[in-house]
Amino acid sequence: MAEDNVTPDRCVIGVGIPTSKAAFEAAIARGGRRFADQFLGGWVQYREQWIFRWWKFTAGIAPLGVEIVTDLTLARFKSMLLKGRDVVVLLSHWDGDRVEFADGFAGYSQVAQTIPPQFTGILDLGVCHPDALVCEILRTRPGCLARYIPERVKPDLLLLFYQALFVLLKEGTRTYAEALKELTLGLVGQDERRVK
Repeated sequence: MAEDNVTPDRCVIGVGIPTSKAAFEAAIARGGRRFADQFLGGWVQYREQWIFRWWKFTAGIAPLGVEIVTDLTLARFKSMLLKGRDVVVLLSHWDGDRVEFADGFAGYSQVAQTIPPQFTGILDLGVCHPDALVCEILRTRPGCLARYIPERVKPDLLLLFYQALFVLLKEGTRTYAEALKELTLGLVGQDERRVK
């Protein structure tokens, strides 16, 4: 599968952080170092610094055919993986050794165990430095190819990255890895011929 060309309609994005006012308020009520808790200005700040960017992102990728799943729970995450998509993107918040879902945090081993053993696609982890989760996936789900960034990344920058990635994939002439490489080299201003 990793060697096949991928188009956006073969991809799904699941979002564990709030993408609506109701989800934001529910996250604040739960507390516990959630993504929403970082916005001391409440909903107004969250809307200005995250939601407006989210809306722009979804408006840009929806015409490309990417499926978007919001209010992602751990159970919905599992069902996304069972749909037979080539690429599943998990966009959420990482805290310590756990991932934020709409219904609470799940530890890295719980998340890895949620991945069906028969899943042989690409799991693109749009969460900050999920090293423990990646190690657990490699250990327990060898058929799953996990892609991640081992650093802290601003969510709005991830949105820009994924939008550009899906635009490249829309051409239908690249594998996911090729599109990632081309986009990354373009962002850092490298000529692919000079990169070994």
